[in-house]
Amino acid sequence: MTRGLVITVLHVIESLEIGGAERQLTAMLLRSDRRRFRHMVCALSTASAHGGDLEHAGIPVYALGLALPRDLLPALRRLRGLVADARPDVLHVSLYWSGVLGRFIGRLTQVPVLNSLVDTLYEPEWTLDRDLHPLKAAAVRWLDAFTARRWGTQFMAISEAIKTSAVRRLRLDPARITVVPRGLEAERFAPPDPLDVAALRRDLWGSASPAILSVGRLVAQKGYRYAIEAMARVVEEFPTARLCIAGEGPLRAELSARIRRSQLNDHVRLLGSRGDVPALLAACDLFIFPQLYGGFGNALVEAMAMGKPCIVTRYLGAEEVTAGGTVASLLPLRSSADLARAIVSLARDPRAAASLGQRAAQWAWQRYDISRSTRGLEHLLASLVEAKPPAQVLTESVS
Repeated sequence: MTRGLVITVLHVIESLEIGGAERQLTAMLLRSDRRRFRHMVCALSTASAHGGDLEHAGIPVYALGLALPRDLLPALRRLRGLVADARPDVLHVSLYWSGVLGRFIGRLTQVPVLNSLVDTLYEPEWTLDRDLHPLKAAAVRWLDAFTARRWGTQFMAISEAIKTSAVRRLRLDPARITVVPRGLEAERFAPPDPLDVAALRRDLWGSASPAILSVGRLVAQKGYRYAIEAMARVVEEFPTARLCIAGEGPLRAELSARIRRSQLNDHVRLLGSRGDVPALLAACDLFIFPQLYGGFGNALVEAMAMGKPCIVTRYLGAEEVTAGGTVASLLPLRSSADLARAIVSLARDPRAAASLGQRAAQWAWQRYDISRSTRGLEHLLASLVEAKPPAQVLTESVS
């Protein structure tokens, strides 16, 4: 980077609410070198979860309060006005609508665009258990691919699986995609007070055994219908078993009804959004991650970092995140029977479960570090300003 140059970056994301992409962006910006980068964040909708942390650190946050795609034209106008006022050197866009809008604005204003790729969208698993019309799915994919190939300057994928999917499904040039894995924030996972953990366990799980946890939004992608079906089998072997799911989303009513129909009210609890995930992880016995697609799995990596034995479906990217399945129990997608058997197996063998958790923690902390992720992001931003092609893959340097 040119000596003395401060690079202005406008980050555009759909919201700054609870979510993996939102949390990671916040964590990286808080650690970024302010002598080299001036950051601003535009949340197209709201920013209540993470906006305050950024503003407290002196990073301006603009929450537009829009709902997409309904407010598409107002979003274009307001985002273009923000770019005109801020005059950023680079636009960094994350998630679907932020990407589409940001690339278009970048084209209009001739500002280079760094695109974060955070999901394996458009793979066959994308449509599983979703009421998504084929024409709508095709239109969504076409718009993403069209704007990405023509107006996306460079891309940052958070896993090799996501890079491979983007090349295959969006027909992106692999030379334009750099892999920068997400990272763990060490301070978030300092050992919590044992008394607080004991109180949390009593409150949420009572005398349940095993105490099972999952973390994720209540959407079809997370596969929670199969977790509920699995629990009906688990309680036959462990009548006091309880699953707690931390997360909120549009499927809350549907999942609650499924729990009632299965007569699992005492065995499955929907906790809603939680700001104490590390404490929840410390309090549970097992972590399950029945995801259908995604390419990474932020909640899974956090559970592994806490040394929890993890049971994971074999979504695209699962083997990459779990060292080929050596640090977690990998299962077929959409199989409640396999999920139940895996839970019962680990619950019956605490020694094997503890060993699995120890291997997971060692792997996660060796591979995923937020400081290396931040340096990877900074490298790409600086490369765009300097108009030098970045290294194709930073996995080795940031892992």
